[in-house]
Amino acid sequence: MGASKIARDITAQKRAAAQQTLLLKEMRHRVKNLFALATGLVALSARGAKDVGELTRDLTARLMALAAAHQLTLPDVDNEGTAGTATTLFSLLEAIVAPHELADERKRIFVKGTDLAIGGGALTSVALLLHELATNAAKYGALSTPDGRLDVTVSIQDDDALIQWVECGGPALDRAPDREGFGTALEQASLRGTGGTLVRLWKDAGLTIEIRFRLSRLSQ
Repeated sequence: MGASKIARDITAQKRAAAQQTLLLKEMRHRVKNLFALATGLVALSARGAKDVGELTRDLTARLMALAAAHQLTLPDVDNEGTAGTATTLFSLLEAIVAPHELADERKRIFVKGTDLAIGGGALTSVALLLHELATNAAKYGALSTPDGRLDVTVSIQDDDALIQWVECGGPALDRAPDREGFGTALEQASLRGTGGTLVRLWKDAGLTIEIRFRLSRLSQ
């Protein structure tokens, strides 16, 4: 076996080991978030439940919706690829935020504007980013309280898709919460994967986030 062949094999092994480490970190992060979300969903469902049966039905519906959202964030491993199935931005948003809707008829999450197709190559990155934002809103922001509200508006500006994520009615925050860690790294990696940018604006009424994706990268 030649030196160049050995070098290529070692490089491939290192690349595979790094990918495995990243996947293990992502799995640990997801499991941690899932437990935190499940705890929050139990508390949220229990507030409005009149009996155990109603609590069971409400919580089961939330957890099933959460599972559906997670399914959209997974790559298509059947074909040994890393790209997920193509969908639309509205479908993805609605699947991800659905677990955080209240059981009664009082809707508190609104998605509006221009729906856009998301290609298989961009789906995982966009889904992971939106899921991270929804998780943070459920932990610290508007979706952590029954009176909170989330408005998500999608529009096109020049060659960009603009997503405005506006939270209100959540807990009052004196400053931005400390968010360093794998969640922040995952967010940044998701943005790099789509050539996106994200800006947070902390206002008295709540958090506003502006996300931009290049349309050409979003449809790939």
